[in-house]
Amino acid sequence: MHPDLLQRVVPKDQGFSVEDGYCGAFRFHFWWYGHWTEVTIDDRLPTTNGHLASMYSEKDEYWAALLEKAYAKYEFTSFCRASA
Repeated sequence: MHPDLLQRVVPKDQGFSVEDGYCGAFRFHFWWYGHWTEVTIDDRLPTTNGHLASMYSEKDEYWAALLEKAYAKYEFTSFCRASA
């Protein structure tokens, strides 16, 4: 519904092909107390019986599962910062 906002969270300059600069990692941005915070994750996703164990798409798209992994990492690191 808001492609400009999605591109702010999921930068457009990355993809799964060598031409896109694929290196096994992806960057996402999350809004945190008035500024954008970048989170980088690897491309390994948990599976159960050969199926993604997290969000998935009927079209073999992986951005939703990668975004979920990035958000989990973001929440965990935010929790650790708050607890310190």
